[in-house]
Amino acid sequence: MELYKYRNYKKFLNNYIENLPKKGRGQYLKISEFLGVHPTMVSQVLKGPKNFSEEQAYKVCEYLGLNLSETDYFMNLLHLEKAGTMALEDFYVRKLDILKSKALKVSSRIKASKGLTEKDSSIFYSDWKYSAIRLLTSLEQLNTPEEIAERTKLPLRDVKKVLDFLLQVGLVKSEDKSLDIGVTKTHLKAGSPFVKAHHTNWRLKAIEKSSSLSSEELQFTGPLTISKKDFETIKIKILDLIEEIGEIVEDSPAEQLSCLNIDFINIT
Repeated sequence: MELYKYRNYKKFLNNYIENLPKKGRGQYLKISEFLGVHPTMVSQVLKGPKNFSEEQAYKVCEYLGLNLSETDYFMNLLHLEKAGTMALEDFYVRKLDILKSKALKVSSRIKASKGLTEKDSSIFYSDWKYSAIRLLTSLEQLNTPEEIAERTKLPLRDVKKVLDFLLQVGLVKSEDKSLDIGVTKTHLKAGSPFVKAHHTNWRLKAIEKSSSLSSEELQFTGPLTISKKDFETIKIKILDLIEEIGEIVEDSPAEQLSCLNIDFINIT
């Protein structure tokens, strides 16, 4: 995601190489071998006025392991560098801004596997119980409404009501009289009318828990003053962390129900 901070592909590549172990010694040679060109040519591009061809730039994206969105951004950086008029430069700058904005949206970093209808969403996001009970069905030791009620200290009637809904919409499944999680992920888009309720439900649970934290748990609140540039840098790092957490959770055995709340906002 550091790529989206740049408006010049050469600066990005040079900084990328500089931050590699041993300051990227030998990278020019490796890139030239991957592209099938002489190392001098790579040096003339990254340290001089020359530019990669589109074919070479695309292979550089492959060498770096960029995904489709990042590759699109990198290729437009190349076009910006090669633009011959101010009007064309402005065109590519606007296109880069659009690509960057899209990449910085959380929804673009999370693969949603289930789209609830508006009616179902209004129910699911109305109370933390729906999300919590759905996730708890992924724990091997919780296979019945009674076991979930005992773990959550919720009335059994409430648990059964929630489970009836989750089974109906496919977020929980029942096989051989045992409950299990259905669709693995749900995610609200930023403009959804249910976002506020979803955030509020789980933040209230976090506040409720703050008076009885164990040594294994963590809560942090950090008011601060910061530059606009550094604010964006930290936001990118948080998005990278969210993406990394998603990859970890995907392969992590379900042993306990946890909740991650991250707030990073401007107060004034």
